[in-house]
Formats: sequence, structure tokens, C-alpha cells
Amino acid sequence: DVVHITTSASIGLIKDICLVKIAKRYSVKSVIHFHFGRIPELCHYKNWEWKLLKILVDNSDVVITIDQKSYLSLLASGFKNVVNLPNPLSNKILESIDRKSFISIQPRTITFVGQMLETKGIYELVEVCSQISGIQLNMYGSLPKGVKEKLIVLSGKNNKWLNVVGEIDYSLIVDKMMEAIFVLPTYTEGFPNVILESMACGCAIIASCVGAIPEMLAIDTERPCGICVEPKNKVQLKQAIEYMLSN
Repeated sequence: DVVHITTSASIGLIKDICLVKIAKRYSVKSVIHFHFGRIPELCHYKNWEWKLLKILVDNSDVVITIDQKSYLSLLASGFKNVVNLPNPLSNKILESIDRKSFISIQPRTITFVGQMLETKGIYELVEVCSQISGIQLNMYGSLPKGVKEKLIVLSGKNNKWLNVVGEIDYSLIVDKMMEAIFVLPTYTEGFPNVILESMACGCAIIASCVGAIPEMLAIDTERPCGICVEPKNKVQLKQAIEYMLSN
């Protein structure tokens, strides 16, 4: 009855266009769900990806964005079939948090949760933390081959402060987030659920100003819920971490 396509764009837009056109041919409604935060950038540069995206939106019945900037960019481009639907927070994590109210924040402890990829800013994070004394950095998430070794080399000789764990059970992730400052120095994002989860855990949060993160953390309001830094900016990242550790 309905074709629902989630997409992160790029060259995959060609496949998405084919799918919605096939659906249209058979009178099947189509929903396109954009799971990335680069739409304002594409709208500005008007490149090949933007041209494909326009064809996709034109041929879809409903288009869903996950952040306000993307939504407004598509509206400003003349599209009428767009709605904004931020990602929700699951009840599972809220129930888990309620059961663990006894967990307290550990002093000078930082947590990273996510895929341990270069584009998540993991190397900048370790390099910066190696310059700050008396901290503990715990890193959780899928660990591609060779990454742990690179992180250990970056951490220096005295690297007892670095704990590269890899994947652990979801309920234990909640424990680790509740006791630490959460840092996500990623290069690019859409609407990262891990930010919602860390907010629910009551974390102090430092994250890159990409995708919907500034919107999620209400950065441009009088009561921001965290600190945003430019991706790859090690000076800003260090300053933000030192500020959080002291305040």
C-alpha cells in the first residue's frame, strides 16, 4: 500500500528515484525519509546531489526531514510535500534510567559512544584528552580492525587513562553515560539518537555543531543543554572539555 524509503542520499538517490517511480507507475504511495543533515548545504551549492534530491522529492508523495534546517530549506525551495519529524526517544532507555537512579557522576570521566570511525572524531578526541591531566576516557561502540591500536598510539606512553572497550550490552551503555561527560566530536550527523539518550541520562554534553545537534541541544537559546564545537577543531574541543571538567 505504501513504500517507505529511508535514505542518506549521495549516490543512493539514484536507487531511491527508481523505487519511487516504480511505485508511482503502480499507483502506490511513497514516503521518503531523509536521515542526514546536509540538505541545507546541498540547497546552497546546487550540485549534482541536489539535482537528484529534487527529482526524488518531486516524485514522492510525502517527504520527512529530521531537523528544522532541512525542513525549512526544502520549503524555501518551493516543495509543499514536506513534514518535519525529529527522531523519538524509546521508552526502553527511559525505563532503564529510572531503574538506575543510584548511579552517580564519576569525577573527571568522559564517555564516547558510537561507531569508532575516523568521521566520528575519535582521533581528535583521544589526542585532545592526552593533553589533559587526571581524566578517564571510556570509548564504547563497534570497533573496526586496527582502530584500537591507532588510538593507543595517539594516547601516548602513559595511557592508563584511555579505555577502548568496543561494543557492550545496551543497558550497560546507559550506566556508563549516566556517570560521565558525554563527548561526540563527529564530522557529520543527521539527528543522532545517542544525543537524545545522553540527554535523557542527564549527561553534560559536548558535540559538534553539525546536523540537528545544535537544534537538539538548544544551543542558540538562553538555556543551552550542552556545548557545541566545530568538527576537527581540537582547540575548541579541548577548551570545552576543560570547561566541563571545571564546571
